[in-house]
Formats: sequence, structure tokens, C-alpha cells
Amino acid sequence: MTENIYKINKDTIVESTSYKRPGIHENMTLVEAKYDQLPSGAEFLGFYFEDEEGVKLSYTEWPINTQKPLEAMSEEEKEKYLKRIKYQMTTLRYLIEAFIGRELTDQDNIEGNSFKELAENIIKTLGNYKTKKVRIKAAYDRNSYVTVAKSPFNRYIESMDIPKAQSEVEMTDRDLIERPKKDVEKHVENPFEEGTSPKVNEDEIPF
Repeated sequence: MTENIYKINKDTIVESTSYKRPGIHENMTLVEAKYDQLPSGAEFLGFYFEDEEGVKLSYTEWPINTQKPLEAMSEEEKEKYLKRIKYQMTTLRYLIEAFIGRELTDQDNIEGNSFKELAENIIKTLGNYKTKKVRIKAAYDRNSYVTVAKSPFNRYIESMDIPKAQSEVEMTDRDLIERPKKDVEKHVENPFEEGTSPKVNEDEIPF
């Protein structure tokens, strides 16, 4: 006879998962960097961090999609699209530099003919990332989840080899340190929790 799965007793418990609070956190380890696709086909590049006690912090990069090819865009549309791409590439540059331990030079060129190829080349460039410790900034996102406070405007991550007195990672007025109020009708599931529905790509440009 099959064991009854519908039962409650003293062993009915789920281990809680701890996530970082807003602020600057030290000695974080990147435990996984991966390219993957949701069941819907949506692509993403995920970065998953933990501290020495297993407290987690993570974030995801999504392709910036458009409804028309680059060559069919107007000059205004093209400028807006390429600006968003540059913001995303700058954000990823800061992460790469934290793990290779230096700023990129003219000899460094990390690229791809697709989002997947770019993601795979980034992961390859990070090298043996699990051996590196980083200092990283966290804040609330628009959906009230604490995530890496990624930004193209200032460094949000750096190697722990950089002394704290020389750190460029700092909280700014752009960083949400208080939980924003949720709009129930526009609620988006946490993309890092298993079993959630696909994320709405807020980076999609409607043209």
C-alpha cells in the first residue's frame, strides 16, 4: 500500500530560508552563476550569493527585448534601446571586475551573438568564482524583495581584497532601504522561489 502523503505530525516542518536585509554585506560567496530558461521560454542569467552562515542574496538579468529588430527602429527608438543595453552591460561589468580582481582593459572583450552566448561567456570569465569573497550591496526592489542593488551608475559589488576604507560600494539615495508598498493587482512573484510563475520582463521595450 502506498504511504499516505496527506499527514501532519511532529516531523511536519519546512526549514526556513534566510535572506539578507538591505545594506552592505561582506564576505559573500557567489555559489552559482547560471544561464537558464523558464518554462515560458524566457531567458535569464542568475547570480546566487551566500554568506558564511548560508544567508542568501541573489539577482537576475533578463534580455532587454523589443518588438522590432534594430534595423527597423527609428533613431529615437534605437537610441533608447542601445542606452538600456549599455546600462545592462555596465552593470555586468562591475560584477565581472569584482571576480577577476581588476578593471577591464582594452584587451578584454566579453561579448556574444545572443543573450545566451553573452551569459555563458560571462560565467566563463568569472573563473573559479566560488573561491572569491565579495562585498555587495542589497536593497528592496520594486516588488518588495531584497536583492542585489545592481546599478550602472556606481559600484555595487567589489572584491574583499579591497580594504573597507577604500571601498567604492556605498548606499545611495537610489537604494530602497524601506520596503515599498505593494500594488496587489501588479504583484510579481519572486523569481528566486521554486514553483513561482514566470517573471514579467520589466525591461521589455514596447516598440
